[in-house]
Amino acid sequence: MSNENCFSKFRKQIPVLLVGRSLTTAGIYTEISLIFPECTSDEMIVYKNGTGRLRWKHQVRQAQYYLSKQKNVIGLSGNKWTLLESDLKTELEQQEVEQFAKRERIKSGLEMNLEIWVRRPLNLFISTVRELAGIMQPYLTLRY
Repeated sequence: MSNENCFSKFRKQIPVLLVGRSLTTAGIYTEISLIFPECTSDEMIVYKNGTGRLRWKHQVRQAQYYLSKQKNVIGLSGNKWTLLESDLKTELEQQEVEQFAKRERIKSGLEMNLEIWVRRPLNLFISTVRELAGIMQPYLTLRY
């Protein structure tokens, strides 16, 4: 995946990660690596002073800088990044609520399907037992 696309993804995802919580840069790295594994390669970027960092982590830091300094969407408080009060925050919170509701609808749909798949074999088993009991009835007389 091209670095430009990954940077754009990071820029869009960081505010979503910060809805309702604060994260350290290391926490953001962890979340980003789980969400976009295709963007987290082992490619290093070496600075003039000889130190280096993984390219994708450098892009995450660039996205943080862009969102904090140029767009004023996120801010650093102590060592944790937070989403600043804005229309974007309200919009993102609404999107998160909608995504949660969608997941719950899907989950309940899956549960209904599971229930159907469990009930059908059980009903078939019960009906088969009843049939066998009906066939075997003359032979199952109780003798005292």
